[in-house]
Amino acid sequence: MKAINIILSILIFLLSAVAATFSYFLFEKRSQFVTGWGKMAAGIENTARALDKDSGTKVASQLTRSALAHENYANLSSLLPKLSAQAESVIVERNYLADALLRINGIVGNTNRSLNEAALRSIDTYNKNTVTVVSGVRTVIANRNKSYAALVTLARRDFGVNIDRNKLINGDNDAFKPMETKLRAMQTRMRAYDSFIARMGSGFGVKVDAAQPEANIKSLDAAVNAYRKRFQDKDRECRMLTNTKRRLEGDIKRLNGTIASQKNMISDRNKQITSFQRAFGLSDSRSGATPWLAGSAEARAALVSKVVSVNSKFGYIAIDAGKYSVVQQQIGNRALEVNPNIEPGLAMLVTRRNGAQDEFVARVQVSQVGEVSSIANIPPDSKPIQVGDIVTIVVEKPAAAAPAKKSSGR
Repeated sequence: MKAINIILSILIFLLSAVAATFSYFLFEKRSQFVTGWGKMAAGIENTARALDKDSGTKVASQLTRSALAHENYANLSSLLPKLSAQAESVIVERNYLADALLRINGIVGNTNRSLNEAALRSIDTYNKNTVTVVSGVRTVIANRNKSYAALVTLARRDFGVNIDRNKLINGDNDAFKPMETKLRAMQTRMRAYDSFIARMGSGFGVKVDAAQPEANIKSLDAAVNAYRKRFQDKDRECRMLTNTKRRLEGDIKRLNGTIASQKNMISDRNKQITSFQRAFGLSDSRSGATPWLAGSAEARAALVSKVVSVNSKFGYIAIDAGKYSVVQQQIGNRALEVNPNIEPGLAMLVTRRNGAQDEFVARVQVSQVGEVSSIANIPPDSKPIQVGDIVTIVVEKPAAAAPAKKSSGR
């Protein structure tokens, strides 16, 4: 019995020693557990505080070390999910940001194939790829600013209008109004130009097409050159005719002087002829006739000539009567030749024999007088004159003398 008690005592002692040993180890583990718990609480608090930074959340104020201490073990089930929810929210917003950056990259036209959604979400590649997106945006902005500057310069240099660059950058709808006004004015001028070109083409007999301005210019240039050549030919012809006219005017002036002296000579000769006629008895009371004077109404009324040439291009006719033409006056058994004195400015009638009737054609005026022919101008409203038409001098009848008043005697 004693032995059993000894054995039991030894066993109890051993068990007590083991229990003391395990109690020591359990206390040590508990101390380590408490220390680790505190570190975990601090880590959670720091994590929450880091997630709260610049994110607008306030989870760290709830996940403090004291709130997460092992003494408040019962509150962990309500506190720890807040950290998970905050992390999930940050992940969602990160994905939204990555998606936005990816779309911005597509909008700016960056063709870098390595830039994708995964690259923008990954912590390892996020910073590098955001730099790529930002660089692309800056490039687009720089190109836009260059384009705006070039547009402003172009508008001022080539169109004479000022465009506000700041309005362009701000997307102001009124930024292009000066350019629109200028372009409308140019369109109006272009339509007027096209209409003018069409009228010019019609005038020159050239078919124009508004869609082919260069071809129109070539066609019109060829037509204008042809007309210019014709004008130059006509101008040379006119200058030649002007020179001829001057020579003829000089000749006419000299001939007029000669005619004046000849008229004086003829007047003297007529007086001599009259005296001779009287001496020969040609103007006595038996014949009852008086010789006509040169250029008298009777002599001019007796002239009957004809049209020998018609020039419709320059508007004149030629007749077969000139400064040396004469008409005959029958006195007794003698025929006297009298000069009707055809001179520039003399009015003449052109008639045409139509059966037994004389048809009036035109009234013309002598412009040049030759020796045996003369030139007369055709009036603009004249009927067509033909070679062979009869030409006579217009003789104005002298006004009848007023009867003398009888004096009343007293």
